Amino acid sequence: MGLAEQLAAETVSCEESAQCLNSPESRGGAQTSCHTCKLALAGGGSLNCWRPWKRGLQHPKLAAQKREAGKQRRAAAQEKRKKRDRSRIDVQRQARRAESKTNRSIIENTLNSGRSHKDGDHVSAGRIALDTKLQSGNENPVVRLAELDKVREDATRGGNPIGALVLRNKHGRGVVVFDEADYSRLIEIIMRQAAVIAASLSEGV
Repeated sequence: MGLAEQLAAETVSCEESAQCLNSPESRGGAQTSCHTCKLALAGGGSLNCWRPWKRGLQHPKLAAQKREAGKQRRAAAQEKRKKRDRSRIDVQRQARRAESKTNRSIIENTLNSGRSHKDGDHVSAGRIALDTKLQSGNENPVVRLAELDKVREDATRGGNPIGALVLRNKHGRGVVVFDEADYSRLIEIIMRQAAVIAASLSEGV
């Protein structure tokens, strides 16, 4: 007995062998591919040799494996969505805490005025629109000029002369970022107010 005949004799075909072109029923015992097919009940190999007579006919074992794989993919995707949703909720909670901390740190503010009036998240001293950006993953805050430009534009639309960013790092430490032109404008405003105060004090003497 040759090797092919010996392997075929030791192989037990699957229940669907009558539907397969590579089965003993179709090719004869020596020419069958069942000894290399992973669908064989015994003595098979690691290959998928399923070749149905009818195009599109699925092997029950392969169909079950496909359904199980789909179920696992859907479960993994659902778990990923849950983690993403939890992460998004945590970020939103941290952002609210960052905004609250900014509110406590400035002299005069209007919470969420930016969402209503397009002039930043807060208004400091009635003149400076501030937009808090929580950078919970950074030790050192990163300045994004596009965000700075946006808060400056929002400030102009809201009737405030200056717009600035409040960047809060993962430890909750906040820094205020001005454009150079706005910083100069802020110094001018402070100097004018200081001159007015000094003049009023002189008149009272």
